[in-house]
Amino acid sequence: MIENESPIGPAMANFLDLSQMPYPGRGVGQGVDETGKYAVQLVFQGGRKLTSRQRRLVERDRCLATEPLDETAEQDPLTLYTAMSGVAAAKFYVATNGNHTNTVLDTVATHGASEAFRAGMLMRTYEPDTWRTSRIGGACILQDSSVVFEFGVLRKSPWSKHRECDFSVRENIEPGVGYLTTTYAGNQEDPLVPPAEWLKLMPILGDIDAVLNAYWGALNENTRVALGVRFIEIETGRITIRTANQF
Repeated sequence: MIENESPIGPAMANFLDLSQMPYPGRGVGQGVDETGKYAVQLVFQGGRKLTSRQRRLVERDRCLATEPLDETAEQDPLTLYTAMSGVAAAKFYVATNGNHTNTVLDTVATHGASEAFRAGMLMRTYEPDTWRTSRIGGACILQDSSVVFEFGVLRKSPWSKHRECDFSVRENIEPGVGYLTTTYAGNQEDPLVPPAEWLKLMPILGDIDAVLNAYWGALNENTRVALGVRFIEIETGRITIRTANQF
């Protein structure tokens, strides 16, 4: 990228790619809104099987969790978890695609906000499902009038049963953009292909409802299940959440 070039163009190109994916699986994104006043986190969930589609995201005490549509039906425990939470006193907010949300939160008390995300993620490995789905996540830490974003992925090695890890820290993200990681990025013939580039620049344009509507519209309507967006005011920590559910 040329210095001083706007990141919006590359971000929109990646957004177009997302809109053409038949099945991105689950996703976690973080960035800064156009005004520069809000740290933004988003999570989305997809599903191809009936059991993974019979769920929705619900807001509980400024957090987001998945719940089944039918409590009496057979449940896959890997699909039911807290997707967004945080420790307000530490100005630490986490979003993930699984129950490692709780592992990261528990680590805040022992490692502090600046080290909790990486330390908590490293206590876990990829999911024990048939496809060895990657665990992905992100955390944002409010620091005075600025924000630090951390991203991570735990994936199965293509050569063995061992875990591979990637982490990234992003500071001073330009307003109007963020970064997104997804569990899959395949095509119609082979949808369960892991992304070649695990962290991609994405747009965060407009207010919280505009962001929610844009990403909900981009997700494949045949496989999307739920989407949640959280705006965190950087100066005050005030939280606003919106959700969209297929069912």
